[in-house]
Amino acid sequence: MKRTLVTLAVMVAFTLGATPMPNEALGRWLPNVAPNFVPWGQAKARYAGRFDSFACGTGPAQTNVTREFDYAIGTCRILQKGTTLLFGSGEPQRGRVLYDSAHRIALYCVGCCAGRTYALAAGVAKPPAPVISADLSAVRTARGAALGMTMNDVAARYGKAVPYSAGSGDSIVPVVSYTTFSSNPIHSSQACGQYQTFVFRNKKVSLIQIYVGC
Repeated sequence: MKRTLVTLAVMVAFTLGATPMPNEALGRWLPNVAPNFVPWGQAKARYAGRFDSFACGTGPAQTNVTREFDYAIGTCRILQKGTTLLFGSGEPQRGRVLYDSAHRIALYCVGCCAGRTYALAAGVAKPPAPVISADLSAVRTARGAALGMTMNDVAARYGKAVPYSAGSGDSIVPVVSYTTFSSNPIHSSQACGQYQTFVFRNKKVSLIQIYVGC
């Protein structure tokens, strides 16, 4: 029943506005951890116990967990005015995206049904279609992690986690993950949870992903 209620809430939230036109090119352009990456498939995620969110600006950042997944964008409400996303087949992915051309940073949320991914990424090429712009250079997590930080910087804020590799071939990248699930979410008694994943390129954070699922 809990899963059904959350799914319905997400569906209602997406259908209140105008239906966006499908844009598969933007869907392929979105930066991610690695192809087909699923955070719950990583046994090396460190149990953190604390939920996280993104924060914009220099003000205080708080994570007030609610059944509406958008708590994960925290004070970055500008994302709600981003370019709409709709792509994929079967269960189409929907969301919004912003792009900072001056700093080559993208911030987006995308998902379907009972799961949503929120991500902040650096070094992102120009999008293949027009995307609403915003200055994303000050975006960080509620605990103070930001693009360009080292693994030690992240550990100082989240605790030391065991690094693992994601991707394949020339695209393998080192990653650390944290979770609020105390056990495998597939078998967990927890109704909802979160994964926080950090990708490193040249020993610096290049992508921060917050995955929220129920």
